[in-house]
Order: sequence, then structure tokens, then C-alpha cells
Amino acid sequence: QLSDAFTSHGLPLKTWIEVRQFSTACKVIQEGQGAAIISALDAEQYRDKGIVIRAFKPTLMHRISLIWRKASQPSQLSKDFLLAFQDSLTPFIEKN
Repeated sequence: QLSDAFTSHGLPLKTWIEVRQFSTACKVIQEGQGAAIISALDAEQYRDKGIVIRAFKPTLMHRISLIWRKASQPSQLSKDFLLAFQDSLTPFIEKN
């Protein structure tokens, strides 16, 4: 999706490094070494830490999965966690 977003606007996607953890990307940025595209959920943790946060357009979809063991039902504590987690994502879910 990301490569397609750049290509569709006639821009080359030039990468210097690729990291798997948003915290690593944010640390690189805090050190003045570039920019990164990370989820809005992850970016919020760095809002007041000297990093400029801007929405990337076009919007890229990002899937988050909640998983549990197939052979048994989740415990009540797990169910409560899943509900709380889903509620915490509400501000970041784009309405279509």
C-alpha cells in the first residue's frame, strides 16, 4: 500500500532503513535522522516528545488482530481486556 501511494503520485519511495518497531523509528527521528510512517495509535505516544506528527494521505489501512486459543473460550479477564482494548482503539478507527 505504501509503495503504491507514492507511485500513484509520481514519487519514488526512497528508504534509508526499515525498522520493525515504531519505538525504534521514533528514536531515529528524535535523533534528527529522518522521517517515518507509523500508525496514529503508535504516534500518539510520542506527541509531546519533540516529534512533529502529521496525517499521511492517502489513508493506509492497518489490520490489528486479537487472538486466543481455539480449543477453549477466553477467560472473563481476557474478555474484559479485549473489550477495553477495542474501546481504546475507537479514536483511531476511520469511519467510512
